[in-house]
Amino acid sequence: MNSNSPMMRRVKRGGAFRYFHSLPRKGRIRFVLVLLLCALFIRFGPPVVRKLELPTPASARENDSTTADEVPPVKKKSRSTRVPPDSVAQLLFDNPVCLSYNRITAFFEEESLMVYTSTDTALQHYLMKLVDRYCPLYAAMVAIHPASGRILSLVSYRNDSMPDQGGHLCLRAVFPAASIFKTVTAAAAIEYADFTAGCTVEHRGRTSTLYRSQIKQELDGAIDLTFSQAYARSINSVFARIGMYHLGSPVLLDVGAAFGFNTRLPGELTCDISRVFAPEIEYQLAELASGFNQKTTLSPLHGALIASCIAEDGTMPVPSLLDSIVRNHDGTVRYVAEKRIWRRPIGSSTARELQSMMKAVVTYGTAAKEFRGIRKSRRFGEFVYGGKTGSIDKDGIGRVDWFVGYAVHPKRVDERIAVCALAVHGAYWTVHSSYLAAEAMRFYLQSVQEQKKIELADAPPPAAPAALDSAGQSAPQSQ
Repeated sequence: MNSNSPMMRRVKRGGAFRYFHSLPRKGRIRFVLVLLLCALFIRFGPPVVRKLELPTPASARENDSTTADEVPPVKKKSRSTRVPPDSVAQLLFDNPVCLSYNRITAFFEEESLMVYTSTDTALQHYLMKLVDRYCPLYAAMVAIHPASGRILSLVSYRNDSMPDQGGHLCLRAVFPAASIFKTVTAAAAIEYADFTAGCTVEHRGRTSTLYRSQIKQELDGAIDLTFSQAYARSINSVFARIGMYHLGSPVLLDVGAAFGFNTRLPGELTCDISRVFAPEIEYQLAELASGFNQKTTLSPLHGALIASCIAEDGTMPVPSLLDSIVRNHDGTVRYVAEKRIWRRPIGSSTARELQSMMKAVVTYGTAAKEFRGIRKSRRFGEFVYGGKTGSIDKDGIGRVDWFVGYAVHPKRVDERIAVCALAVHGAYWTVHSSYLAAEAMRFYLQSVQEQKKIELADAPPPAAPAALDSAGQSAPQSQ
C-alpha cells in the first residue's frame, strides 16, 4: 500500500487527535455537533432555581410606629420537642425556601429538620412559565387558600431591562394600590353610610378621569346607575364623591386600617406595610377614596388577603407558608401549622354585598373578557367568582395593573382559591393581570378535581353489608 495514501496518513498521524483524525469525515462532524450540544445544555439547560428572598426579619428591625400586629421578636428557647411558633419566622429566614419544591432541609438548635411548605409546586411552575411567556416589566402573583390562609404560590418576575426593586415582589409594597382601594371605600359606604349593591349613584363624564367638575355635590346632566355598576366599571368620580360627602377621611382611614393598611401582616413572612395617608385637602380625599393617587400602596400578599376576607364572609386569615416541620433522624413532629384568624374587618352582611359587586366585575365589568372562558366552562359552573381590577401610571416605571379576586365552591372548602396578580407594562400592554389570575384559578381548581378522581379510583371498594336474618340480626357466615 502506498505510504502516502489517505489511510496510511491517518495511521501515521499521532498525538492527542490520532483517533479523532482516524474517524471518517461524517463521524468527525457528528462528534463536533455532540460537543456543541453538550456545551449549550451546560450553558442554558439547567433550570433557574428561584429562592424566596426574605427581607430582614421583624426581630432585627428597628421599632416601627405601626407595630400593633407585628410578629413578636424571636427569643432563644431552650431545647424542646416542638419548634416554638415565634421561632418559625427566624427558621424560615435562616433557611431560604426554594418555591419550586414543597420541602427543604433546615437546621434549628443544631438539629436537622425537614420543613414542608404549603406551596403547590405544579401551580408554582405553571405561573412562572406563564409570566415568562409574556415578559412584562414586573410581575407578581400570590395564590392562597382563603379559608386557611395557606400560601399556594408566590411568583415574582423582573424583566432584565428593569432595576431590582429590592426583594421578592410579592412581599413588597412599592406599587400604587390604584382602584383596589375602591373595595375599602365600598366596604366603608356599606358599613357606615347604608349603601347597598343596588342603590342608585350619580355619574358624569368619563369613568377613568377625576376632574373637579365631576365631583361637585350637585351634578348637572348626571346619569343614574347602581352602586354595583359603578364598582364593576371602576368609575372614579362615584367613589370620590362617596368619600367626600358620605364618609370623610377618618372613616376611610379606620376601615383601611381594619383591612390591614398601615399595619404589619402576621405570619412567617416579613412583608412591607401597605400604606395609606391622611389627605390634607378635599381633592386629596377624592383621590384617596377612588384610588386615583400614587401614595396609597399595596403588597400582593396583602391583596390576596383582602380577596380572602371577602370570599370568607369578612374573615381574614393569617397567611402561612409552612405546613409542618419534622426531625430528620427519628421523624418526630416539631411543628404543625394551625388555621388562625387574623381579624374580621367587616361583617358578613357587608361581605355578601361586596361579593355581589365583585361578581359584577367578572360578569360584565372590567374583567369580564378574561373570565368568560372559566365562567362558562361546565367544569367550573358551580363556582362563585369575584374580583376587582385597578390600573394607574407610576412615575418612572410604567402602567401598574392589578387584580384581586377569588373562585370558591359554595360547598367544597378544599376547592377554593384567592389570587392577587400584578403586572407592570411599558409603552405596550403585555398581559392583563385579570387573565393571569383567571389562569391561576383554572389550573389550581382543575388540579384539585383531577387529584380527587385519582384518589377515588385508588380507594378500596366499600365492604358488602352483612346479610340479616328474619329477626334483623347478622346471619352467621359459613366457614
